[in-house]
Amino acid sequence: MPFGRRTTVVRGFVGRDELQAVKQHLFFEEHPLRSVDGGIVHAGCDPNPDIAEVRIRLKSGTHTDVDLLLLEHELAEHRYYQAHPGSTYTEAHAAAAKVADWASNREPPRRENYTWEN
Repeated sequence: MPFGRRTTVVRGFVGRDELQAVKQHLFFEEHPLRSVDGGIVHAGCDPNPDIAEVRIRLKSGTHTDVDLLLLEHELAEHRYYQAHPGSTYTEAHAAAAKVADWASNREPPRRENYTWEN
Protein backbone atom coordinates (compact mmCIF):
# COMPACT_ATOMS: atom_id res chain seq x y z
CA MET A 1 0.00 0.00 0.00
CA PRO A 2 1.53 3.35 -0.97
CA PHE A 3 2.07 6.00 1.68
CA GLY A 4 -0.27 8.38 -0.12
CA ARG A 5 -2.27 8.50 -3.31
CA ARG A 6 0.13 10.80 -5.11
CA THR A 7 2.80 8.86 -7.03
CA THR A 8 4.08 11.60 -9.34
CA VAL A 9 6.92 13.98 -8.57
CA VAL A 10 6.41 15.72 -5.21
CA ARG A 11 9.06 18.40 -4.62
CA GLY A 12 12.26 16.37 -4.14
CA PHE A 13 10.64 12.97 -4.70
CA VAL A 14 11.21 11.10 -7.92
CA GLY A 15 8.74 8.30 -7.45
CA ARG A 16 7.07 5.56 -5.53
CA ASP A 17 10.34 4.04 -4.28
CA GLU A 18 11.15 7.11 -2.21
CA LEU A 19 7.62 7.28 -0.82
CA GLN A 20 7.93 3.63 0.18
CA ALA A 21 11.30 4.38 1.81
CA VAL A 22 9.64 7.12 3.89
CA LYS A 23 6.85 4.76 4.93
CA GLN A 24 9.38 2.08 5.97
CA HIS A 25 11.47 4.66 7.80
CA LEU A 26 8.55 6.10 9.75
CA PHE A 27 6.50 3.04 10.57
CA PHE A 28 8.68 -0.06 10.48
CA GLU A 29 12.42 0.60 10.86
CA GLU A 30 14.19 0.76 14.18
CA HIS A 31 16.30 3.84 14.86
CA PRO A 32 19.38 4.35 17.06
CA LEU A 33 17.90 6.26 19.99
CA ARG A 34 19.79 7.53 23.03
CA SER A 35 18.72 5.71 26.20
CA VAL A 36 18.31 7.17 29.67
CA ASP A 37 21.76 5.91 30.69
CA GLY A 38 23.40 7.56 27.66
CA GLY A 39 23.74 4.41 25.59
CA ILE A 40 22.09 3.66 22.26
CA VAL A 41 19.05 1.41 21.86
CA HIS A 42 17.50 0.45 18.54
CA ALA A 43 13.75 0.91 18.63
CA GLY A 44 10.83 2.02 16.54
CA CYS A 45 9.49 5.53 16.83
CA ASP A 46 6.78 6.23 19.35
CA PRO A 47 3.33 6.82 17.83
CA ASN A 48 2.89 10.48 16.93
CA PRO A 49 -0.65 11.84 16.45
CA ASP A 50 0.62 14.69 14.25
CA ILE A 51 2.23 12.23 11.86
CA ALA A 52 -0.92 10.10 11.94
CA GLU A 53 -2.95 13.13 10.83
CA VAL A 54 -0.50 13.77 8.00
CA ARG A 55 -0.95 10.18 6.86
CA ILE A 56 -4.73 10.55 6.97
CA ARG A 57 -4.56 13.66 4.78
CA LEU A 58 -2.13 12.02 2.36
CA LYS A 59 -4.35 8.96 1.98
CA SER A 60 -7.48 11.05 1.53
CA GLY A 61 -5.86 13.47 -0.93
CA THR A 62 -6.36 16.52 1.33
CA HIS A 63 -2.68 17.02 2.22
CA THR A 64 -1.03 20.39 2.59
CA ASP A 65 2.41 21.72 1.67
CA VAL A 66 3.42 21.29 5.31
CA ASP A 67 2.41 17.62 5.09
CA LEU A 68 4.76 17.24 2.12
CA LEU A 69 7.46 18.92 4.19
CA LEU A 70 7.20 15.99 6.62
CA LEU A 71 7.86 13.58 3.76
CA GLU A 72 10.89 15.61 2.73
CA HIS A 73 12.14 15.64 6.32
CA GLU A 74 11.77 11.89 6.76
CA LEU A 75 13.41 11.17 3.41
CA ALA A 76 16.35 13.40 4.39
CA GLU A 77 16.62 11.55 7.70
CA HIS A 78 16.55 8.19 5.90
CA ARG A 79 19.25 9.33 3.47
CA TYR A 80 21.39 10.63 6.35
CA TYR A 81 21.36 7.19 7.97
CA GLN A 82 22.42 5.65 4.65
CA ALA A 83 25.26 8.12 4.18
CA HIS A 84 26.41 8.03 7.83
CA PRO A 85 26.26 4.46 9.19
CA GLY A 86 26.37 4.39 12.97
CA SER A 87 24.84 7.84 13.35
CA THR A 88 22.23 8.49 16.02
CA TYR A 89 18.64 9.60 15.63
CA THR A 90 19.56 12.99 17.09
CA GLU A 91 22.22 13.52 14.41
CA ALA A 92 19.96 12.35 11.58
CA HIS A 93 17.04 14.44 12.81
CA ALA A 94 19.16 17.60 13.11
CA ALA A 95 20.57 17.11 9.61
CA ALA A 96 17.08 16.50 8.20
CA ALA A 97 15.74 19.63 9.91
CA LYS A 98 18.27 21.65 7.92
CA VAL A 99 16.78 20.24 4.72
CA ALA A 100 13.11 20.29 5.71
CA ASP A 101 12.14 21.62 9.15
CA TRP A 102 8.69 20.12 9.58
CA ALA A 103 8.73 20.35 13.39
CA SER A 104 8.92 24.16 13.31
CA ASN A 105 6.22 24.42 10.64
CA ARG A 106 3.73 21.72 11.52
CA GLU A 107 0.12 22.65 11.74
CA PRO A 108 -2.01 22.47 14.88
CA PRO A 109 -3.94 19.20 15.35
CA ARG A 110 -7.22 18.97 13.46
CA ARG A 111 -8.46 15.82 15.18
CA GLU A 112 -9.09 14.29 11.77
CA ASN A 113 -10.56 10.88 11.23
CA TYR A 114 -10.42 8.69 8.14
CA THR A 115 -12.68 5.86 7.12
CA TRP A 116 -10.26 3.18 5.97
CA GLU A 117 -11.24 1.15 2.94
CA ASN A 118 -11.19 -2.62 3.29
